Amino acid sequence: MMKSKSKELKEITQRLKAFNRQMSKSDNDRVYGKIREVRESHDRFWQILKEGRDKIRREKDRTSNKHRDHLMTELDLIQYNEWADKTWSTLTAGAGKVDKEDMKWRASRLKELSQEFSSVKNEMFRDHKSEVFNKIQKVRASHDVFWGRYREYTQARQSQFREKVEANLEKNQAKLSKAKDALYRFKNKRDDLQSKIYDSNSENWKAKAYGWLSEFEDKIHDIESSIDKLESWIEEDRQKLSR
Repeated sequence: MMKSKSKELKEITQRLKAFNRQMSKSDNDRVYGKIREVRESHDRFWQILKEGRDKIRREKDRTSNKHRDHLMTELDLIQYNEWADKTWSTLTAGAGKVDKEDMKWRASRLKELSQEFSSVKNEMFRDHKSEVFNKIQKVRASHDVFWGRYREYTQARQSQFREKVEANLEKNQAKLSKAKDALYRFKNKRDDLQSKIYDSNSENWKAKAYGWLSEFEDKIHDIESSIDKLESWIEEDRQKLSR
């Protein structure tokens, strides 16, 4: 609207130039004085408009910077640093310093910050929005790196666990086989001794033989207990491998 008024004022001023010689000096001064007043009022309007726009831009600049600085700082805190985590893993000869639960929290925090960014991005300048958006993508990519490393680590641990269980299973199966062989031998010895006791006519020898028979029974009992334990351990290992 003010642009059209300024254009009209310019047109009026041009037309008045054609009548300057036909007007008295006092009329001429009065008309041009009025024109100056109108022009000054227009100048004040544009100055006020400019100051208002500058104030709005300064305020938006402060707001945009505030949002950008806050979001960038928070995003830095939850970004996964693969190099630092690998260094920690090497120094401690184990898993990385960052664990699964920590990364779950970081993922949740990233979601919160992404939602916060969506709610305030209309208050930010384009370059600030672009900077924060790119940072979010970078943090998300760093999280993907962690989960890739975590899967590799857990798969390696699972493989090591299976190898350990399989080795233990094989060892216990060998022990079980030996224990059953031993049980068979001692039962045969016991049975043979019982036959000899039954056939013997020597009371002195029978007294000694009953002592040996008792030792055989104790040994057989111990072997049977060992067999029960080994069979239980073997079943546990089989269940672990079936999961």
